[in-house]
Amino acid sequence: MLDSMCRQMSTKAGCRRWPLAVFFNVLDIAGINAWIIFRKTTGSRQSRRQFLRQLSAELTEATTTSSTSSLSSTPAPATSASSVARHLNKRVNCQVKAVCKRNRTTTLCDSCKRPVCGQCTASVCKLCHV
Repeated sequence: MLDSMCRQMSTKAGCRRWPLAVFFNVLDIAGINAWIIFRKTTGSRQSRRQFLRQLSAELTEATTTSSTSSLSSTPAPATSASSVARHLNKRVNCQVKAVCKRNRTTTLCDSCKRPVCGQCTASVCKLCHV
């Protein structure tokens, strides 16, 4: 019965990684178990689809409210201007191209401020280091 319920509504996505497939299976089973316990304890006749939608909305709401409250209660860390300027908002091609084959990156070189990937950098790009 559990297998047929898992086949009817599943969170599984096509993947080649077996740990991810196991996680999706555990998630399906946990959803069915939670629905059964909910029905037995409350006597509700709510469908499993409605229950899972309500559960996901409540979990998302709880997560977002807890993360925003934890962010507002902790003081902001002190950041230097160089650490803020070291990252771009979107990924661009590496402009050093000493070792890599045009890798995409969001990191900037500390001295010349050009985009540099992880293979072409330590903390200063290889062109500036030479």
